[in-house]
Amino acid sequence: MIFIRDKQGRFSKGNVAQRFLSHITKQSSGCWEWQGYLHRGYADKFWDGEKKVTAYRYTYEQVNGTVPDGLQIDHLCRNRACVNPDHLEAVTPKENIRRGTRSKHLGLYQSRKTHCPKGHPYDLVNTYINTRGGRECRTCLRSRRLKLSI
Repeated sequence: MIFIRDKQGRFSKGNVAQRFLSHITKQSSGCWEWQGYLHRGYADKFWDGEKKVTAYRYTYEQVNGTVPDGLQIDHLCRNRACVNPDHLEAVTPKENIRRGTRSKHLGLYQSRKTHCPKGHPYDLVNTYINTRGGRECRTCLRSRRLKLSI
């Protein structure tokens, strides 16, 4: 059995859905804003009875089933605290970056580049995805490593 805390701070028995809904405030915009902890502006982890999942992923999967491998959840409303399944869509990482709005559409600007600053193509063979999710030219990486080893 799962326990939820009521507005007076008392614990009571409740199921996962009740506990989840107790963390949501519905806005006039249609967004369901997560009132629990936010991590970098996004709705954070929620215990679904078996494991911790992000709150927006929980609502998406309740309505649409599991997120296919290789896809990410995109907030169509651009509100990162929103957990309304009608505002969520599973998309490729590239599409998610293309739609991004941070830093004056930096993601869109960067994703449209077809070549590195030195003119090498960003293609499947010559592109390295770094730990931050950014693209790097393999030819330029090799060149920098050779210069550092001399």
